Amino acid sequence: MGATHLDLDLDLDVYVDKIKLNNQSEAVCALNCRYKDGVDGEQKRTGATDSFPVGQNKTLDLNSLPELNELYNKGREVYVTAHVDVKAGKDDYADIWAKYKPNSEKGAEFTISGVINFTDVGFNGLID
Repeated sequence: MGATHLDLDLDLDVYVDKIKLNNQSEAVCALNCRYKDGVDGEQKRTGATDSFPVGQNKTLDLNSLPELNELYNKGREVYVTAHVDVKAGKDDYADIWAKYKPNSEKGAEFTISGVINFTDVGFNGLID
């Protein structure tokens, strides 16, 4: 049994162009971007960092992801959050969403904790 996601999404009215993940879980992870086109849009995944172990962190530059830029350039509101690819375990993602805006020079920071199939991705706050 992995983490269960209830429909408790929170959409923040802030703009970011990067996502940072601190790994405090007992699993090797990679960071992906989970995104949606508008508040109620279908959730999809794009981008990836290299895998990294506990005690390390990685940042994903959202400016480099064509899917996000294409939607933004069409005038769409693109919401993003951290999706964690848990190696040898069940993936997990955060339920706090921020708006994507290219070159906004702000980021959303998250931390994954727990063990392989029982993880939690928490929102830490905004970063420069």
